[in-house]
Amino acid sequence: MKKSFIFFVFLIFLSCGFQYQSGTNLSPKTNYFKAPKKGVRVNTEISFDANELKSLLVVEYDRDLKIANNLNFFDEVMTHDQFEDAIIKAGFADKIKSIRDNKGLHKAATLFRPFVVLEYYYGEKVFIEGFRLYDPKTEKIIFENEMNIGVLSMPEGDQRRYLPLYNSLLDYLRKQ
Repeated sequence: MKKSFIFFVFLIFLSCGFQYQSGTNLSPKTNYFKAPKKGVRVNTEISFDANELKSLLVVEYDRDLKIANNLNFFDEVMTHDQFEDAIIKAGFADKIKSIRDNKGLHKAATLFRPFVVLEYYYGEKVFIEGFRLYDPKTEKIIFENEMNIGVLSMPEGDQRRYLPLYNSLLDYLRKQ
């Protein structure tokens, strides 16, 4: 039983590693991954002023920086922690108490500078995963895609699903 649990935890960690690898089949000319488009649903797709919002993308974790930089769309990409440090250095710490909720993100977009937040999400009960692109200034999700992932997730499956989601996001950004 203990060995099975350890093996399962190992598979989960391995899965996370595969999910965010970006160089394996990325086309350097197009920045698209070689991946099928089928299965990706776009739930939300709102146009935005690319000149204003492309200056900064905020992602949650360090692991997301590489994939976000591969988008080759945003002038700058930061993690939440780096963004928090930039707000402190700019002298807005007293006015922006936290960037971990929508209210704080809205204040940051108003006082500091415009930006968008990229969130990778998954549903535990409905077995979906996808991306959300959130504009804190308007307090709206401007893009959301998703894909059914099935009940059991294997490492090679994670990458196959993640890559079409990424390509779908890149399609959206290039329309702006």
